[in-house]
Amino acid sequence: MSQRFIVDGNDALTDLTDDVNEMLATIEGAQAQLRQSEAEYRYLFDEALTANFIAAPDGKILLCNRTFAEMFGYPSVNDVLLSHLAHLFPDKQTYPWLLESIKKEKKLEHFEVEMVTLDQRRINVIKIMVGLFAEGQLQQIIGYIHDVTERKRTEGRLRYLGIHDILTGLYNRSYFEQEMDIIDKEGFAPVGIIVCDVDGLKFVNDTLGHNQGDHLLMEAGKILRKSFGTSSILSRIGGDEFAVLLPNTDEATAALITQQIRKKIAAYNEQNRELPLSLSIGYAVRTVPSISMSDVFKEADNNMYREKIHHRQSVRSELVQTLTKALEARDYLTQGHAERLEHFVTSLAKAANLPVKSIADLQLLAEFHDIGKVGIPDYILNKPGPLTEQEKTVMQRHCEIGYRIACASQDLLPIADWILKHHEWWNGSGYPLGLKGDEIPLECRVLAIADAFDAMTNDRPYRKGMTVETACAELAKNAGTQFDPYLIKHFLEIIPNISAHPPKPPL
Repeated sequence: MSQRFIVDGNDALTDLTDDVNEMLATIEGAQAQLRQSEAEYRYLFDEALTANFIAAPDGKILLCNRTFAEMFGYPSVNDVLLSHLAHLFPDKQTYPWLLESIKKEKKLEHFEVEMVTLDQRRINVIKIMVGLFAEGQLQQIIGYIHDVTERKRTEGRLRYLGIHDILTGLYNRSYFEQEMDIIDKEGFAPVGIIVCDVDGLKFVNDTLGHNQGDHLLMEAGKILRKSFGTSSILSRIGGDEFAVLLPNTDEATAALITQQIRKKIAAYNEQNRELPLSLSIGYAVRTVPSISMSDVFKEADNNMYREKIHHRQSVRSELVQTLTKALEARDYLTQGHAERLEHFVTSLAKAANLPVKSIADLQLLAEFHDIGKVGIPDYILNKPGPLTEQEKTVMQRHCEIGYRIACASQDLLPIADWILKHHEWWNGSGYPLGLKGDEIPLECRVLAIADAFDAMTNDRPYRKGMTVETACAELAKNAGTQFDPYLIKHFLEIIPNISAHPPKPPL
């Protein structure tokens, strides 16, 4: 009996030991899982792209990840610890408000706020903050911060571009029309509209290039900005057109503002004679709400257009004169080039029995054939060496630019076609049209010979001038290819005499 009891007791002890061991194994497994879970959580906490932190109720930071340190400009995570959350908010009222909100709601999700870095740089962030409580008391604050500064900047930029003109910084047409609709709906009166158009902008773009045209637009925008108060809506509503809404403005005031704009333009042109600015201006005023703003705009636009018609020819003439002076000022060729060319073309024209009227036009062509070079960059005109293919293409544009300039001037219109074609070759390999033989105007063939001879016999930045004999040999070699062989024959016959009697230098 006692022996059986002992045996039964041993079995019970064995079972108990097994249960304890199983329990211990379970506990150990749970602890391992807990450690694994903690390690995974810590990894996610540390490596997250969001700035994560844990803070005490008093705001001291107890734990944070590397992203948090980097976002706020701390050298390392350890440098962040025990610093205070309140120091990261530029507005001293923000943190107390957040703390009170967490105490009431226990969680704040996706709220946007401005924070400040260690070097006082302000950033926009979206935050999630969770309060951990025990027995109703706040124990810790857990937070996740996402930097949205760049996104906010992009959104702001897109909003800006949505209502502004990029070139001038003024409002755009879309915003202008929105404001007109608001004025219509609200029934405001009186309201004035002034419409301005930059005269000759296409001509400037075609001759001097779009950079110069853009410069004129920006200068016009600056002058107009200085002419109106902050309550006005100044917009660039088209390529060369500006408009402004003027609340509480009667007709007398609109007329006075228009005169002030003209005075500012005159003052600008006194200081900027190389490229004058001209604006055609029209205005109209809505005196009662029953008149639609679109009708007021049409009236102002029509008034502007009538002035533009009167300006058109005088503006073009003034621009041509300005470009002519600019060509003289640049002095990219040797002194007396135009005078020598007039001498050469006159002598050759007489030798070829050209009519007297053609000789007078030829002299004009000799003076203005290269006027299109005002639209060619100086670095190409003055390059001390051969041009690249790309530079040659730019240089060849001077024929077309010169043609546009001449077409805009009553004085130069008779020679506009010759300016376009004065670089055509007898064999058809010239530019810009590839004409050949008798397709090339006779006057252009005369000028081509005189221009080539003068270029060869005078110094250039990258070479010395040839002798008359060498230049004549070059002309003879290119007869039938670049030059009219009939005219070359006459020129070589008269060149000894005209070289012995060069034109007098200009005074």
